[in-house]
Amino acid sequence: SAGGVLACGGDKAVVLSDLRTGKQLVRFPIPARAAEIAFTPDGKTVVTADPETRVRVWDAATGRLRHT
Repeated sequence: SAGGVLACGGDKAVVLSDLRTGKQLVRFPIPARAAEIAFTPDGKTVVTADPETRVRVWDAATGRLRHT
């Protein structure tokens, strides 16, 4: 989590939720199941890696893909 935000990966989606309220903040589709999910220290970016070690970098506020 980053600053009270929890990242959960499921089948082809990542969901960011507010830990205090439980409210979903953003949900974004991912091309494959996320094996690993991490926030950057500033909490503005989410990094995912799939089982085939493809790494993707996402904007935490919008769910927009920044880099593959």
